[in-house]
Amino acid sequence: MLKFESLEIIGFKSFAEKTRVAFDDKVTCVVGPNGCGKSNLSDAIAWVLGAQNARTLRSEKMEDVIFNGTAARKPSGVAEITLTVQRTDEKPIFLDGTELTEDRLEVTRKLYRSGESIYLINQRRCRLKDIHEFLESADLGLASYALIAQGNIESFLSSKPMDRRSIIEEAAGILGYKSRRKSAELKLELAQQNLLRVNDIVAEVERQLRSLKRQAAKARRYRELKEELREVQRRKFAFEARDLKQRLEMGRVEAESLHVQEETLKEKLHQCQETYRARMGNRDRIEKRLTEVRQALSAAHLEVDRSANSIQYHQDQVTSLTKRIGIAAGEQQNLDRALKDVSEELARFREEELRLRGDEQQVDQVIQKHREQVARYTGEVQQSERKLEGLRSDYLKLAAESSSLRNSIEQIQQRRAAAASRRARLEKEHAALTLQLSENQNQRDSLRRITEEKQKQLDTFRATLSEQEQRREELNEQLAMTRAEISELQRQAIACRERLESLHEIELSHSQYSEGVQKFLNHLQQSRALSTSGTLAESIEAEPEYERLVEEVLDEELEYVLVDSLDEAARGVVELKNLKGGKCTFLTLRSTNGFGKELARGEEVAPNKSEGIHGSLVHLLQMAPEVEQAFKRVLPERAGSVVVSDLDRAFQLAHSYPENSFLTLDGEVLTPRGLLSATAVQSKKLGLLALKRQKKELEKKQAHVTKLLLECQKIEERTKNEHEAVTGVCSSVQEQIYKIEKENIALTHQGQQAENEQRRLEQAARVLGEEARQIEEEDAGQIELGGRFEEELREKTSRQSEVERLGLEAQAALQQLRNEAARAQEQFHIVSTDKKVMGERRAALQRTLQRVEEQRLSLEARAKASLQSKAQDQERVTSLNEELKKLESRLEQSQQSENRLKLDLQGIETEYEDWKRGQPEIEQELSGLRDSTAALQEQRTKCEIERARLETQLENTRAQCLEQLQQTPEEVMDGVPAEQGSLEEVLAAYNDLRSRLEEFGPINMTALEEYQENETRFNFLVQQKQDIELSIADTTRAIQEINRRSREKFGEAFQAVNENFKQVFLKLFGGGDCGIQLIGEEDLLESGIDIYAQPPGKKVQNIMLLSGGEKAMTVLALLVALFNYRPSQYCVLDEVDAPLDDANVGRFTGLVKEMSQKTQFIIITHNKRTMETANYIYGVTMEEPGVSQVVSVKF
Repeated sequence: MLKFESLEIIGFKSFAEKTRVAFDDKVTCVVGPNGCGKSNLSDAIAWVLGAQNARTLRSEKMEDVIFNGTAARKPSGVAEITLTVQRTDEKPIFLDGTELTEDRLEVTRKLYRSGESIYLINQRRCRLKDIHEFLESADLGLASYALIAQGNIESFLSSKPMDRRSIIEEAAGILGYKSRRKSAELKLELAQQNLLRVNDIVAEVERQLRSLKRQAAKARRYRELKEELREVQRRKFAFEARDLKQRLEMGRVEAESLHVQEETLKEKLHQCQETYRARMGNRDRIEKRLTEVRQALSAAHLEVDRSANSIQYHQDQVTSLTKRIGIAAGEQQNLDRALKDVSEELARFREEELRLRGDEQQVDQVIQKHREQVARYTGEVQQSERKLEGLRSDYLKLAAESSSLRNSIEQIQQRRAAAASRRARLEKEHAALTLQLSENQNQRDSLRRITEEKQKQLDTFRATLSEQEQRREELNEQLAMTRAEISELQRQAIACRERLESLHEIELSHSQYSEGVQKFLNHLQQSRALSTSGTLAESIEAEPEYERLVEEVLDEELEYVLVDSLDEAARGVVELKNLKGGKCTFLTLRSTNGFGKELARGEEVAPNKSEGIHGSLVHLLQMAPEVEQAFKRVLPERAGSVVVSDLDRAFQLAHSYPENSFLTLDGEVLTPRGLLSATAVQSKKLGLLALKRQKKELEKKQAHVTKLLLECQKIEERTKNEHEAVTGVCSSVQEQIYKIEKENIALTHQGQQAENEQRRLEQAARVLGEEARQIEEEDAGQIELGGRFEEELREKTSRQSEVERLGLEAQAALQQLRNEAARAQEQFHIVSTDKKVMGERRAALQRTLQRVEEQRLSLEARAKASLQSKAQDQERVTSLNEELKKLESRLEQSQQSENRLKLDLQGIETEYEDWKRGQPEIEQELSGLRDSTAALQEQRTKCEIERARLETQLENTRAQCLEQLQQTPEEVMDGVPAEQGSLEEVLAAYNDLRSRLEEFGPINMTALEEYQENETRFNFLVQQKQDIELSIADTTRAIQEINRRSREKFGEAFQAVNENFKQVFLKLFGGGDCGIQLIGEEDLLESGIDIYAQPPGKKVQNIMLLSGGEKAMTVLALLVALFNYRPSQYCVLDEVDAPLDDANVGRFTGLVKEMSQKTQFIIITHNKRTMETANYIYGVTMEEPGVSQVVSVKF
């Protein structure tokens, strides 16, 4: 068992600062004026115990519980509350499976403005769920009847019956059962949905098993023919290999003969080519000599031109250099004159620099003299300032003492003035008290008249309330019926939606198709590699009476995939082979290559349902024109089959229409060739057409249910609005009644307050007399103290004047010293400035000297370069004249060489013309030999190609033999004698077997393995279905057990609380009758709770007609009854005694004292008699606006 020890609050609502409240083991009271934050303590306890609804904490959102600041304080960022509880027994307490052994435990809750919440137990972070479990294990859970907030008394009585029931359930301890029942119902609903899905899957797997069984039988027949074909292939490969080897031998002999002829022609061609190459070598020699002579002639001509050009160039160079030499001589004279002027200017600037250096030395001596004078004046000024500062300090000290004395004298005068004001106020208050006594009597007379008027209004409002409540009951019944209808429609809508979702999943996954079609369609959804028009089942529709017949007759045909053309079908086959997923058949909507020809059909039979003739199958189906044409083309016999009522009718019509096939509604098929087939096993699942039809019907049903649901919701909304309006009227009338009753009580209280006011005024007069005497004594003491302070002030003022005079004299002397120091400083600055000006002039002169020196050096360099250039030009002229003589001699030699080469060129050109005249004859002979050789090579190449083709065929035959028979052709030939039949007979047998195998169509060679896998899956799903059914049964039993135990506990709690309620009511009222009763007793788990109460001498039909005090006492009686049945360790009551008079407050406090032996009470009150029951009293004040503070009193 735990009890509250203390509550520590930081930043919660109006408690901005850290506040600690310690609780008594029995009764703790909290008092204070309205609006100071008392109820915030109650909210703090609820919040730290785990309250999650912001409205129960009188807030809009949870963030509102954080201190929001005032005009003088900033908002807090976090709200934190720590509740300290103390262990009073040895009962074990657990947290997350760990036992807590401490004697004192702390529960902490924090909330940040970001929304983050933190829960702590003994500074260990935990979850809210852990807090709840910890408090429940310690009997400190957040019970609704243990924490009565302000105003909850009235709301408890006016609440709905089901809301009142929750309090009894909480006391009975069945809230956990309700939570477990809800969880079990959700589990049951999920299991039922899973069962529905498993049933659909089982039906689908069952259909696949039947299909795989047929495919497995077909695969066995196919395998037998395949073995027979293998033997024929062995004989075929043996004959083909022998024939190819014989043809290869003949080709080898022919190739050797052609090779001998080719070698002879090659010898002749080689001799002719040697002669041709010799002539071509002679031609190359002549052309080479001709080229060399032409190049030499061109070079000689070029050398002549080059020598002439060089001679002209050298002559021009000599003329140009002669002119440059004359120009350089004139420029040399100008440079000499400029150099002389620069040297003179340089000497003048150097003399000026020497003069400036002497002036700077004189100025330095003057600066040193002024610096010493400034330092002397500065020392004297600092000494005078220190003296003046001491006088100022003395003056300020005397001024402060004088000011303090003046303030004391002024305070004495203010106190005397305040005392005079208080005397005047007391005189006015005494006069006002006399006037209030007269007004008090007039007020009592007025209150009596107002009370009589209010009683008349009260009777009128009670009659109106009775009429409105009767109308509200009628609307409640109408609203309950409408909501029941809405609930049923919602259930139907949910069932339709879930079934549609299941059908949609089947449609998307194509699970209703065979595995091959399913894989292919799923692949197309992902890759979009092929454009299809869906399946045949998706493109046709049939009346419900024909659906089962169509699904049985067109079993596999309904899974045909519709494509536009044969090209699309071929691409589909490629995709299917890549998938390796099983069988898939493609139906082309447009046919070419003769597939679109009309086939012979039986005679048309006119439909006549009265005679059992329903018409041909194609006319009973609805489909697009192009699909219908393809259907007739591919399945003409099925399309033209006549649907009849039974087998007898089919036999009758077969005699009249021998070319027609007949179908009965039971699924029998009678063909023109006398073949009769029937199906005796009925499938337990829906077929392709039935699934599609059921989906459409469900969509229509869902739309209809949705429409009805909207209409019912509109009716509910209208009824609810009218109910709210009537409820609003009832509430308004009740408020008026409550207001009048409250006013009557207030008037009674006002009468009592008038008498109390008389006694208070007399006491106030005595207090005022005592206060006046004290004021006179204090005034005399203040007069004496004021005279002493004035004498001290005169002495301080005299000393202050003397210090002020000395300070003025010191300040005048200081000012004179500062003036002299300023003049010396000014002279120092002037001399320093002159020195800086001289330094700048000398620096500028040095820069000028440097510039002139650079100019002199530049002129000397230019003069030197001019002399060197003139000498070089003269040497160049001499050199050019010598080269001119050499060039003239070389030109003459080049002209002689050119004439000699022209004569050699004429002789070589004559020799080349003689070679060209004999060349055509040799080329013609060589071309003939080459053509003969090429023809022979081409013939030989053809022979080699034929041999290669035969060898390739032999290799292909070898590869095919190895691939198909796992033997080489030689091994096959050894086992097949050459005289055993002929190649034509073997090919005929081979083609026949191939045709028979192709008639099988696509074969699922893995059907046997798939059949076994699906059978295993089917058995597993059946077992799963049984497990789900068992789970549903177990869950149903669990819900029934929860309901049984809930009824027992609720019934027991209801009876006990009702008995306790009657006993406490008699004790509080001294008689009368009361009780709680069930509304709708046929179901204890769903019935509401109604309360009736009749105080002694009254016959009240409606509990809301009781007075405010009677209502409060009734609710208190019920709360005590709940505590007696299921005691709580604590109880927080917020101003529940407000409506009670003194007599009822006495009964209330008696109950509190009696129950405080087992329960810890925390009471927020304004009533003095309630305060008398407390050992601790806390006062809540708000000295600073918006910030609550706590003061405590312990008795």
